[in-house]
Amino acid sequence: MTVTFALTVPFLTMALFRLSAIRKRPEAALDPRLFVWVLFTLLYILPYWSAGEEIDHLFTENQYRYFLVLAMASGCAFEIGALHALMKRRAADKPTPSAPTLDGSRYLLAALTVTSVGAAAYLYFIAASGGWVSYYAGHGLGAYEQVSGYVYEMRYFLFAGLLLFLLARKASGPNPLIDAATLATAAYLLFDAWFTNQRGSWIRLVIIFLAAYCYDPKARARSSGRRRSALPLVIVGTIAAGLIVVTPYLRGQTAIGETSLRQQLDAVSALFSDMEKIRTMSAGSTVDEGNELAVAVGSTAARERVGAVDYGRKWLFPILNFIPRAWWPDKPTWHDYSLSTAQTMRESGSWEPAPGAAETGVADAGYRFGRLAPIFWALLGMFLMDRYLRAGRQDAQSLANYACLLIGFIYFVTQNMLPFVNFYLFMWLPIWSVFFVSRETAPHRQHSFSLAQGGWR
Repeated sequence: MTVTFALTVPFLTMALFRLSAIRKRPEAALDPRLFVWVLFTLLYILPYWSAGEEIDHLFTENQYRYFLVLAMASGCAFEIGALHALMKRRAADKPTPSAPTLDGSRYLLAALTVTSVGAAAYLYFIAASGGWVSYYAGHGLGAYEQVSGYVYEMRYFLFAGLLLFLLARKASGPNPLIDAATLATAAYLLFDAWFTNQRGSWIRLVIIFLAAYCYDPKARARSSGRRRSALPLVIVGTIAAGLIVVTPYLRGQTAIGETSLRQQLDAVSALFSDMEKIRTMSAGSTVDEGNELAVAVGSTAARERVGAVDYGRKWLFPILNFIPRAWWPDKPTWHDYSLSTAQTMRESGSWEPAPGAAETGVADAGYRFGRLAPIFWALLGMFLMDRYLRAGRQDAQSLANYACLLIGFIYFVTQNMLPFVNFYLFMWLPIWSVFFVSRETAPHRQHSFSLAQGGWR
């Protein structure tokens, strides 16, 4: 037990170190290294100490120690890759390029179009699911089998639109049209997140807020060096963390038309009055065959026994998945394509993970590259840190791109590569299209504006 505890200390130390940086640099709340260590701690450390003996039938202490070493090697490799990108950028010392000038009218029209397309697709999905009352009666009640996944995924255009509106609002100042569009989009997404009980929606909303808060087009014009306060980030981060934790326990208790807001708030209060519930929430979920820690450690132990890797082949599936099933009737699913954690666990004589259980990014990378997986994490750290630095030194388009990447990266760490690619593309492509169609070839128009540098050094 002493060895196991010693292996957990570096995770807690690095998580606290990265969190403490936000006090001096609010933009550190978007640092990818922060999310690596905080998520590793929440996924792999707290559940183990909260579970007690309940977890003994799922994996041994030696298997957990081996997994911690792999996770630590992955996190350290990510840090090394990020450090390389940071040193490379500082050594280059290139002047910041000027931000592109955008036609304000075309930008707003394109942003409204993207948001409207997302709203129309989502309304169609809700109608196919039986209407508002049926769809918002609880979690996972949509017509996912009857409606194409492309239609449902287009709801992420709404998140893209919200980010576009917030960036335009900070660049151009008060504008009744932008303000109305921002408030309407944000209000609906908050409503949707609450009644569908989707933690992913809270994650997207908080990253969008962080990106918009850290974006300051006037920062480089100021000579005072005044920095933004970290207090709003702490408040929003605390609220978001609480919502993400309690959301799974509210499923079935927030049905629209059946429960009042008072009843829903009472359900939240009841969670924190039950010590057993508090212990379960600190573990992320009930420690069983569907828990992320159990699946991550169990699947890694199974892979070691079988000795199987697929050298990244499974990560081609998110791209192949865009091929319509009408063209590929026998198109496999993520779980059927190439090396599967559930299949490997069955072949090794281990227990069966629950349907839909996520193996998390450390285990997923291990299945692709085995003990060489930390090399992938180093390359990923180099890439994401470079995009983070671009977001701070260049224009809002780079910031929006990084925000989309960060959302996808969070999904990779907590689940696997499939949502990383899907959610990144369905948010970034509409944003990219707005910047593309609104870029001015001949600036100096009356209604043009510049989405200038992000404002952190």
